[in-house]
Amino acid sequence: PVLQGIRILRYLSEGKSIKEISKHLNVSPTTITYHYQNIKRKLGTNSKSQIIDLYHRTHTDSYGS
Repeated sequence: PVLQGIRILRYLSEGKSIKEISKHLNVSPTTITYHYQNIKRKLGTNSKSQIIDLYHRTHTDSYGS
């Protein structure tokens, strides 16, 4: 589940929609939404931009480093 959450964050940071992510990961949009809700709960925020910012700060590969 953690790896799936990281994949979801990566796709969100690329601007992909829930529907697009579900197609990439071959799961239902409901599953993606479930994981995304868990991510928001664990991070204590509803802000997509804050979540994506945190992803970028913790995954340097997102910046090509």
